[in-house]
Amino acid sequence: MKNSTLNTANTALCAGSIVTNAARLAPGEYIKLEENHVIANKQLTISFTTEEFAAEDVLRIGHGEALYWASYAEITATHVNIYGYFENERLLAQREHGLKLSGNINIAIDVGYSTAKITIATSNGVYQSGVIDRCWNGSNGEIFAVSKNREITDVTLRWSCSDYSKSIWLFGDSYFNSRLANRWPCYLYENGYTQYLLSGFPGRDSVAALLDFKQLLKYGTPKFAVWCMGMNNMDMPNEINADYLSSADEFLKICDEKGIIPILSTVPNVPERINTFKNDYVKASGRRYVDFAKAVGGEELYSPWYEKMLSADRVHPDVLGAKALYARFITDFPEIMAR
Repeated sequence: MKNSTLNTANTALCAGSIVTNAARLAPGEYIKLEENHVIANKQLTISFTTEEFAAEDVLRIGHGEALYWASYAEITATHVNIYGYFENERLLAQREHGLKLSGNINIAIDVGYSTAKITIATSNGVYQSGVIDRCWNGSNGEIFAVSKNREITDVTLRWSCSDYSKSIWLFGDSYFNSRLANRWPCYLYENGYTQYLLSGFPGRDSVAALLDFKQLLKYGTPKFAVWCMGMNNMDMPNEINADYLSSADEFLKICDEKGIIPILSTVPNVPERINTFKNDYVKASGRRYVDFAKAVGGEELYSPWYEKMLSADRVHPDVLGAKALYARFITDFPEIMAR
């Protein structure tokens, strides 16, 4: 199967959207936009022209593919299938659309907090899925579309995010999830605090987060940037993690240059990961910070946290720990509660 990416010269920022076009895509040929790690409040759309879809035809559109924490939808002649990619591909939702797919076709995917709404319009009708809950977590990889078995023409792929204009941007890793009770952003969402951009995916390190920060700055500039990174950049026994240090230094430099107020955070020590040197760096920086380590009793080397706060995997919070992290976050950064 041919797997080609369009020249970046065909990609442009157009009135808040990122868009790319192709006159023709052969079967298996990809059209792509740049990678980002935005979690929520994003829109993926594609328009194209084709002959009528047969039973074997599939149009796939998504955020990442065959990458950990990717999501994509497959449109077939009869169904919309939504997949997540974790250790492998999982079918998370399936709906019949009841349309004949031919002529000019327009598909829009509106992603919220782990939700998706899908609209398909053709010459013979319109399908609207309504909100499909807990089906779309993807925030790792490129925005893409591919018609697996048939040629499509007059193709436009577009991406937008309503959170580019938000005054608060948050950068994190697997601790970031707005729908799981054992992740502290869940309690922001539950309490109606949603005026921010969320960037992250499980396993993300500081180097990848810095690249995403730079990328997002092409489309907006926040008032506050909150750096909740470091758990995947473990310190050495006698010194700070070099990738964390260089990334945090550059993050602060960029913030200063652009007039952004940086908010750092301490990283709780856990039984098999050292974060003490990062925390010393944060406290000595002279910058504002959220003291996550103090919130859960994770200040000491190899800390097991306070009772019932650390999960069985000995890295992530349990529900009580997530609530403690949330309480500390809104205490140290009350601006997040602005509506």
